[in-house]
Amino acid sequence: MGFYKTPAEMHDARAKRFEKDGKRNWAKAMSGEGDSFFGKAKKCFAEAERNKKLAEEARKKKQKFGKK
Repeated sequence: MGFYKTPAEMHDARAKRFEKDGKRNWAKAMSGEGDSFFGKAKKCFAEAERNKKLAEEARKKKQKFGKK
């Protein structure tokens, strides 16, 4: 992965993005734009939590990208 230096950094960025998308979808659902946005928000929040856990695991293992 050329853009991120560590897997933890990558997962943190993904978690932040999914959190942002989840909040946006939640707001759309609450404003009456459609019930489908509740499901999308739930999936985004779940994915954000998954990526937060993966980032923490990567930090504990001190993982880095590189050649094997």
